[in-house]
Amino acid sequence: MMRIALLLFLFLPYAFSAQVAEFEVYFPFDDDFLGGKEKEKLDREIFSIPKSKIDSIQIFGHCDSMGTDEYNLELSARRVIAVKRYLISRGFELNQLTSNYYGRRRPKYMDDEKFGLNRRCEIVVYHQPNIPFYSSMRIDDLELKKNERYILPNLHFVGNQVVPMWYSFEVLSDLLTVFHRFPSLRAEIHGHVCCVNDKPLSDERAAFVYHFLLQNGINRNRLSYKGYGNLQPAFKETNAEEELQNRRVELKVLNIGDAPLELPLDYTPPDSIMIVLRRIDFIPNKAGLYPNARFMLKLLGESISDSRNIHHELLVNTNGISERLAEQRINEIQRQLKSFGCNEDQFSVAAFQPVQQGRKKQPDLFVKMSRR
Repeated sequence: MMRIALLLFLFLPYAFSAQVAEFEVYFPFDDDFLGGKEKEKLDREIFSIPKSKIDSIQIFGHCDSMGTDEYNLELSARRVIAVKRYLISRGFELNQLTSNYYGRRRPKYMDDEKFGLNRRCEIVVYHQPNIPFYSSMRIDDLELKKNERYILPNLHFVGNQVVPMWYSFEVLSDLLTVFHRFPSLRAEIHGHVCCVNDKPLSDERAAFVYHFLLQNGINRNRLSYKGYGNLQPAFKETNAEEELQNRRVELKVLNIGDAPLELPLDYTPPDSIMIVLRRIDFIPNKAGLYPNARFMLKLLGESISDSRNIHHELLVNTNGISERLAEQRINEIQRQLKSFGCNEDQFSVAAFQPVQQGRKKQPDLFVKMSRR
């Protein structure tokens, strides 16, 4: 049986510093009562981040300028305590929460119509990107040998999708570079999935990498692809990290050839890729998504909300629907992604009219990933 070069990856904590999410909750005049809407806001904002990824939460209490300094300082402290109590009731430990209070000394809103917003607590959430592990190995580090298979390091996919995780965008560029530098390299691309034996998904992931290389200048006679479902796991899947590692693509080297060439000085890697979104369908003639489709979109949203230097443009298929329904669907996708913690600078949503090929039903959604 052919040996699989699984590579002795040194899995390191992801090297990026903690990310920060900031928002505010508001209080009634002369009160420390944390209302239902503000509790919902705390839940929505904080739990859009996986709880295991939250390092700490800072809470800063404030008041308007009505009353004495001493009274307002005490009131802002009570507002902080109200937020702390609620977060502890939602499962956070006291040592995860730090705070300070300023009374009326640090007003933020000076206009008359916004004056009441100074009755607030500012919430700052420090959290890690939603990435279980990261390898220091890169494709350029692989010593490719004929008749061996290699896991492509850090090429991971959003669950149930062909969409690469945002940090995997550069992995595809690195793979393309290797094929340009080794003009005699021929290889099979093998797709694998975790958990359940979804062979079509493993086929599609392998095909995605195959077509990415073809579209960027690699000759078809150098490539082939195949999916294996979950029948060849590289890891036991005893935890979420091992499941993610099994959602992988391998390169089986058929021929490697001579020493690598230098790339032309004018070589530029691709700056965008387009992917079909699987199983994210709108209810016919409606703006809403099926419940399962919303879950699929949430998995993508988790990757988008952690993304850096990659912009995700979601494209709504508007073929055969009215302008009004198209606008409603665009607004719905925007609303959903924001509810999953995605910031406006990380994504956009637009109308798209793909070319019809045969009578096969077209997907409702696509995503275009681009360098920023």
